[in-house]
Amino acid sequence: MSKKIFLLATLLLAMLNIGAVSITGTRLENTFESEKNLALFDYTKSESSEEDFLDSTHFYLQTMAAGKEIYTWFGHSGLVVVNEKYGFERCYDWGVFAFSPTFYFDFIFGRLYYSLMVTNPKYSIVQAEVENRELIRRELDIPREAKRGIIDFLNYNSLDENTTYLYHHYLDNCATRIRDIYNASTNGEFKAWAQSIETNKSYRDYTTSLMGRSFIVNWTLNFLQGPSIDKKLNLWEACFLPYVLDQAIEEYTGEEKIVINAGKENTFSDNNPVLEATTVALIIFVLLVWSYSKNRRLWAFIISILLLFFTILSCVLIFMMCFSNHDVTYFNENIIYVNPLLFLALFSSLRALFSRKKREATMCLSVMKISFVLTLILIILKGLFMGVFIQDNFAQICFMLIIYFSAFTLKRP
Repeated sequence: MSKKIFLLATLLLAMLNIGAVSITGTRLENTFESEKNLALFDYTKSESSEEDFLDSTHFYLQTMAAGKEIYTWFGHSGLVVVNEKYGFERCYDWGVFAFSPTFYFDFIFGRLYYSLMVTNPKYSIVQAEVENRELIRRELDIPREAKRGIIDFLNYNSLDENTTYLYHHYLDNCATRIRDIYNASTNGEFKAWAQSIETNKSYRDYTTSLMGRSFIVNWTLNFLQGPSIDKKLNLWEACFLPYVLDQAIEEYTGEEKIVINAGKENTFSDNNPVLEATTVALIIFVLLVWSYSKNRRLWAFIISILLLFFTILSCVLIFMMCFSNHDVTYFNENIIYVNPLLFLALFSSLRALFSRKKREATMCLSVMKISFVLTLILIILKGLFMGVFIQDNFAQICFMLIIYFSAFTLKRP
C-alpha cells in the first residue's frame, strides 16, 4: 500500500512541475514610464533669455561602486545637476525604496515600486565615505537646447504624483532612467550607437561576475532566474548596470572621470560557476557518503538540512513563476529537477533522523534517485533541443546531479 501511495504522490508532483513550466504572471502597469514621459518634452529649443543659465548648468552621471549589502552589490547611478553661478546643485536618484510594513509582501509578489528622490549631492558623498565606496562623476555633453528639455522633464518627474515607478532589475532601474534621459538629449543617437555594439554577454553573465563574494547567494539567485536573462546583449541593454553605463558614456563622449571619493572599487569575479558549483557539490558528496557509513543520524541531519533548503527553494520558484510579477523567473527549467517532490524525501530523512528504524530513509534515497533521472533527462533535452532549452543553468544542474548521485552510492538501510 505504501508503494502505491508513493507512486501516486510522485506522479501528481511530476505533473505539477510540467504545469508550472508553462504558467506566467500578469505584468503590472508602470506608473511612470521613462521613454514615454521623456517624449513629452522638446529637446531642441531654448529661449535666448536662458542662455546664460543653461550654459552655466552642468549635468553629471554619478556612479557609486558596490557596497556590502546584497542590494548594493551592483553599484548605483545618480544624475547630478550643478549650476555654481546660480548657486544650486541637486542629485536625482531613481533607486530609492522604503522598508514599509508591506515591503516584503510586495517584494515576493514582484511589486517593486521605487521612487525618485531629489537631494543635495553631499549626502551621497557622505554615504560613499562612510561605506568606503568609490564615487565618480562624468560630465554629460548636453547641448544647450536639450538642457532646457531635461530640466523641464526633471521638474515634471519630481512632482509627488510622478516620482514612483515600477522597478525592474534589468529593464528599468536607477541606471536605465539616466541612460534614457541622456539618450533624449542626443535625439536618439546614443541609443543607436549603443545598440550597434554587441557585448557577447548576457544579463546573467554581467550579474554573476558581481556576485562572486558569496557562492550561496550567487547560486540561489541564478537558480531562481529563468532563460529570459540568457540572451546576448547589446551595449544599450547592458547599461542596466551603473558601471557599464559609465563606461559607455566614457566611450561615447570621451569625458574623463572626476573622482569624488577614492574608496573601494567594484570587484569582479572570474570564477567558473560550473567548476565552483561542482567543487562545492563534491565536498558535500564526500561528507554525505562518509557520514552515512559512520553515523546514520548525522547523515540524516545533513541531508535534511539540504532537502529543507531545496524544498523551500522549489516552492519559492513555483510561487514566483505562477503568482508573481517576477518575469525573470518564468519558464524556469530548474523546476524540473528541484521541485515539491523533494517534500517526500525531506519527510523520509526527518523520520530517519528521529527514528531508530534503519529503513526510514528508503523513500529519501528513492526520491533522490528519481530526481537524478529527471536531471539527466533535462540534460539530454538540452542537448537535443538547444534552441528551446536555452537556460544557462549548468552550474545548478551539476551541483544537484552530484548531490542526487550520492543516493546510488549508499546501501539501502
